[in-house]
Amino acid sequence: MSENQLQVDESGAINQLLNHAQFIKNTLVSGKTTDENGRYLVEESEFVNCLQNIIHEYLDFYKICIQDGITDFKQVKENLFHISNLCVEFDYKSTNEKFEPVVNNMRPELVFLTLENCSFERLRFESGMPNFFEKCIIKDCSIGDLLLSDVHIKEIEICDSIISNLIYSARYFYYHLFFRNTKILKKLTVDDGNFTKSIIFDTCYFGQKDQECSLNFNGTSFSNTTAFQNCIFYTSPKFHGTKFHSDTSFHSTKFLDVKSPESIGDYRVLKQAMHDLGAEHDAMNFHALELDARRNVSLPSLTDIKHPEWAAKFSSWFLKITNNYGRNFWLPFIWLALVTVVFTGLYYYFDLIGCDYYNLDSQELWQRAMCNIYDPHKFNISVAYSLQKSLGPISLIIDNGALDAKTGWAKLATVLQVLLSSIYWYIIIVQLRRQFRL
Repeated sequence: MSENQLQVDESGAINQLLNHAQFIKNTLVSGKTTDENGRYLVEESEFVNCLQNIIHEYLDFYKICIQDGITDFKQVKENLFHISNLCVEFDYKSTNEKFEPVVNNMRPELVFLTLENCSFERLRFESGMPNFFEKCIIKDCSIGDLLLSDVHIKEIEICDSIISNLIYSARYFYYHLFFRNTKILKKLTVDDGNFTKSIIFDTCYFGQKDQECSLNFNGTSFSNTTAFQNCIFYTSPKFHGTKFHSDTSFHSTKFLDVKSPESIGDYRVLKQAMHDLGAEHDAMNFHALELDARRNVSLPSLTDIKHPEWAAKFSSWFLKITNNYGRNFWLPFIWLALVTVVFTGLYYYFDLIGCDYYNLDSQELWQRAMCNIYDPHKFNISVAYSLQKSLGPISLIIDNGALDAKTGWAKLATVLQVLLSSIYWYIIIVQLRRQFRL
């Protein structure tokens, strides 16, 4: 038989298998009613029988593959178990129970299970499963309760889905977990689990605004790559007693809960965990969240001046608006520029700054031109003086006495500007040192 004939026969066998599988899927939804989202309402037993019938077809196909030497399973692997538009409950364990001896004896090529645009009140991946599916893809689904146990599968990928309750119920998890653009609304619980493979949350949302949500990772061990990237936490997560892998990242993740009483301790734990890993930038971020939560929860109101901790409240508030507890690198520069502009306007409007004409010899040429005794440039004088004082302590070094305050009130304004500028420069220098560990 020629190579072209082999390819035709192989393609024909694959198409026949896929057509049989599609007929089984069509039979499942034939005559069924739909919900408001156009998903077919089917019983769990009917859905399981559908999968088992497709497994029968695949095992028969696999026997032929062994005999005829067919080795290209890519199309079968990705499309055979693609299920969509269903509203059903599903227990992964029950799907292949009676096929376990057959599957394990044959060791067929593993395939993908894809569930797309489905609604599950309960979706359970429990232990004791035969190693038949290589990967499970859940896409654009709505799930009430999702239970993940130590099921025999290589990877579970959940994308563009909404999950009310996510429960990990196993001592060890031996498969990769990947979540992308998924919302976990009410509850996420891990009961002292150990993730031996990678677990990645990409652009996921934990909780809802102004809604209660429980996010419990207490006692969990992450033994492989762990990433929460571009995620949003509406509720502070609990990682008490958690062991993190060295490859752990919270890149571009936002934590919005800084008002609940438990958030202070939650962020303190994460700060210490990241510090222990050497992830200094993440540790600084969680330290800032801890300070923000403490300002909202523990410290008194700004109006309660008599409170013993009012000074701490004011200092925390000042750091919040000045550099957001070290999380905004440009904010101190903006404040410094704003102070310079405000004092420039103040000096010019009230004509507070003048030239020292008794000290002309020490003035530079540009200062002499600006301090023309017959036509002084008042605006330029105010700008130059304010820019000089914006340098904080350095202004005392470069001041040659050419420009000076005209009144006591003007001198007081000068002292205030130098003081504020010095504070902002101190914050900038400390921030640079912390960012780059200088």
